[in-house]
Amino acid sequence: MKKISLLAFALILAVGTLVAQPGRSNRANYSPETRAMMRLDALASTVELSKSERTQVLELFTSQEKERATKRAQMDLQREQRRAEMDELRVKNDASLKKIIGDERFAKYEVVRTERQSTRRTNVDGKPCGMNQRAGSADGVRPCGRR
Repeated sequence: MKKISLLAFALILAVGTLVAQPGRSNRANYSPETRAMMRLDALASTVELSKSERTQVLELFTSQEKERATKRAQMDLQREQRRAEMDELRVKNDASLKKIIGDERFAKYEVVRTERQSTRRTNVDGKPCGMNQRAGSADGVRPCGRR
């Protein structure tokens, strides 16, 4: 009886652990409107926005995401060209957003965005991506990047 109880408990624990694991979402398949809404939610969690500002920012982010989608579709361009175009686009987009939400709230948003970008570029151990790591390394640490 003890063995059956222990086995049932182990099975419940294993199933609970598997269910609790977050699923990986495939952001590449999100529509521009969905991406814009996700960006708006992230901005709204950082700074307070009025209803009119939310509407304006959503329109801005939707147009930006549609423009980014067309840029991504042009995969025949060289990587350096795409990077330069995206940098120009980012500067233009930041200026538009700054005009809507103001300098003070944009500065706060930029600090949070920079922190988010820096944490995104580190691995599980807190080391920068690509630092002496191989996919089959003995310590089991996978390199950062797309998996």
